[in-house]
Amino acid sequence: MNYENIFEASVEIICDLKDFDEDEVKGDMTFEQLDLDSMDFIELQVVFRKKFGVNMESEVFADGKVSTIDEMCHYVLELRQAA
Repeated sequence: MNYENIFEASVEIICDLKDFDEDEVKGDMTFEQLDLDSMDFIELQVVFRKKFGVNMESEVFADGKVSTIDEMCHYVLELRQAA
């Protein structure tokens, strides 16, 4: 699994959650621009656990360490590589 695979899956998940078209979602978009709320973050965590086998800590969203799609994808990739 590489960054592109994670990015494509992330965009697909976000589009399902927020009814965006895939071509509208860009890597540098913030979660605020995507109008993601706390329930969306929980859904992302569940899907990433199932799809990628990683446990994303909710603190990374809350403290702003991860605030864009690119940052989230890199975070998931790091978690996968560390496992």
